[in-house]
Amino acid sequence: MTKQNVAGGVRAPPKHSLQPVIPKKAVVLDTMFLDSFKMPPCVHRGREYSWCLVGVCILTKMIFLKEIYLNTTLSTKKAEAGQAKQTFDAFMEFLDDIEDMAGVRYHPRHIRTDAGVEFKAGFSRGIAKLQEKHDGFYNHTTTPVGRSRANAMAERAVQTARRRLYAIQGAWKQQLEDHVARTGSTPKVFKPRNWFNKGQSTSSPYDWVRDLNEVEQRIANTYQQTIKATPIDVLLQQNGASWESAFKNIKERAKRVYKDVKHNVDLPGFSPKDPEKVGDYVRIKLMQPKGLKNVRYSGKNTKSARDNWSDEVYKIIDVKTLYNRARTFKVKAIDPKITRGTISRLDRTEILKIPPDTKIDGITVQEWEKRYNAPVEPESGPESESEDEDETSLDSEIKRLRNFSAKQWSQFLRGKTFESEGTNTITAVVYRGKKYGYVIEYQDVDGKYDEYFQKVILDLAKGEDWNTEALRTVASDKKFSIKG
Repeated sequence: MTKQNVAGGVRAPPKHSLQPVIPKKAVVLDTMFLDSFKMPPCVHRGREYSWCLVGVCILTKMIFLKEIYLNTTLSTKKAEAGQAKQTFDAFMEFLDDIEDMAGVRYHPRHIRTDAGVEFKAGFSRGIAKLQEKHDGFYNHTTTPVGRSRANAMAERAVQTARRRLYAIQGAWKQQLEDHVARTGSTPKVFKPRNWFNKGQSTSSPYDWVRDLNEVEQRIANTYQQTIKATPIDVLLQQNGASWESAFKNIKERAKRVYKDVKHNVDLPGFSPKDPEKVGDYVRIKLMQPKGLKNVRYSGKNTKSARDNWSDEVYKIIDVKTLYNRARTFKVKAIDPKITRGTISRLDRTEILKIPPDTKIDGITVQEWEKRYNAPVEPESGPESESEDEDETSLDSEIKRLRNFSAKQWSQFLRGKTFESEGTNTITAVVYRGKKYGYVIEYQDVDGKYDEYFQKVILDLAKGEDWNTEALRTVASDKKFSIKG
């Protein structure tokens, strides 16, 4: 049996993988991973919730879940954004719970998060104060250059929590259907027999907040192959489990599962080991309909990520780091027949770094560039040869933008920044019906906001270099006019 020829029913070990997560010390809460994930909106005790915070101790596998309130109404003011402070309070609540169970106050040495706004402002200030008070503890780091593996345990905890929440909801719905079929009536609130809480409303969306504590308990009492015990047993060092045994089991399993596996290889969908820089060669992600100018769609319709990258090779000519450490790239084709680079900056998921010795038709990329003799031009690109050409290109671009859907607008504008009471980064474009029309969602270091599409393009971001004449012309159309 080999990795290429695996016996039926046996899962094939990976050939490539991101670096496995292994604790540094055999100490509870020594390292914690935190993340937030979105859930369907629900109303719990008069407030609407759609975000949940998850944290995990990588030694014991104990997790905690806490609902986070976020005001999602149109044009949210910055004074109302308190997601970061809520995140810090929830984190402290988890430390209190661990102390109640173990009888000892544990202080995390290392806290790892991504660069989300919930881990800035109030959260980072609170952690900084704890770090001053407890020397050597509460060191907070964020995922470097978008390396998702650096927060892998939190991502896995998100998957587990979601799966269990939906399983509970499914079980409740099935018993409700059985009750209605048996009695012919639908109660306002239904609680199945021997249910763990007071049940759910039958006329409102699923209140997943009610079930968070149950999910925590089920995970804490579920046997885990990695540590060969339940998380609660490792935490309390009972039933034959201990911190040392969990630490040993994690290392042994990683050594066994990842034997002969290559880590941090440049693969589609993963960031390279070394951050992309000016002068690196890349392929760019293909999109349909065209979201990138002069990039041909391959026509391939497969599940393989490798089929979604351009055959043409590009070169990075500019790198810009946003306030949240996200990096965007400007690229130019090494083939001079492709006269322009992309019309907008690309994020890390839209480029695939390739080694300079990559061969195309038996010739390395570096040699191809020499043959093409295509020097990197200024970011602004070559000027048009005539006014007629400019006019034709402008009309064509306006026509293309006018056919955009909300999803295409999101792809087109996501990652763009503009200055208005600080640096803001566009995250999405959504259509909110006739009442609000098209709305741009954006965020800064303090929180998340939204504003009318036309207001952003024609006012807040009117001076940005990415805000072209074609874009402003389309934003002036009646379909984007400010409602009310």
